[in-house]
Amino acid sequence: MVRYKHKSIWVDYEMNVTDLCEKINVPQEMLQYISEKLVPWGVLQSLTDISTALDGYRQLKDLLGNDNNGLKMFACMLNAAVITYEKYRRYGIDEKMFIDTMYCFTRFAKEHYASYGVYGFDRGWWTYRQLSCALFKIGELEYEYRDDEKVVHLHIPSGANISIENCKKSLDEFNAFTVKHFPEKQYHIVCNSWLLSPALDELLPQHSNIIKFKNCFDISSWNKTEKEFLQWVYGKTDIEYDKLPENTSLQKNMKKHLISGGFVGSASGRLIDFV
Repeated sequence: MVRYKHKSIWVDYEMNVTDLCEKINVPQEMLQYISEKLVPWGVLQSLTDISTALDGYRQLKDLLGNDNNGLKMFACMLNAAVITYEKYRRYGIDEKMFIDTMYCFTRFAKEHYASYGVYGFDRGWWTYRQLSCALFKIGELEYEYRDDEKVVHLHIPSGANISIENCKKSLDEFNAFTVKHFPEKQYHIVCNSWLLSPALDELLPQHSNIIKFKNCFDISSWNKTEKEFLQWVYGKTDIEYDKLPENTSLQKNMKKHLISGGFVGSASGRLIDFV
């Protein structure tokens, strides 16, 4: 249990940040940077409500100032997750889903290490969604309720096995989750991702999981200039095309495609169904 003081009132929480780090397997090298006293409790609390989370993130970034490899942001957001855990408990959401969702912090730290050779955190602009109970990881996929748009945004974490069987299982579990916990948010599902890019039809066989996944969406737009696909396929966005690695058939085919003047980008679409 951990105590935070807010407006002269002490508030108890069932989980502390040390427990959380253990449950989500935070890399040992990052534990030394975890502190509970970097910013006021109220700033952390603002991250856990979707109506204030984005402003809270911006305020937190300003308060932290120079933040080498995002380690202070990482520590602050993990402390905010302790508050988020109490919201899960009030909603009646089980701890496993909390751990699965908050594992994003560990995943992002490991991705930073894979890209740059040191542990760090550069996704604070994203993870306020998890902290504010707007985004949940269910099975292989993540679902973000967007009340402003009346839609659910589907996200694909790195390393996810997106076989149709796994995606169908995840979707069924998400639909049941929504009916139980957020029945007022039964929105249609949309996705924006490089995985929906029409260019992939020329780069992968039609029986591949990626193509099967893409074909489950009604594509509405294609942004050919988006470069984020480089992060997910090659590990970095700041890399010249002729220096792209060729460790997989997708990397090889995509490199050749890009060097010859082709596009990948990202596309948007509405989920039809995983069949």
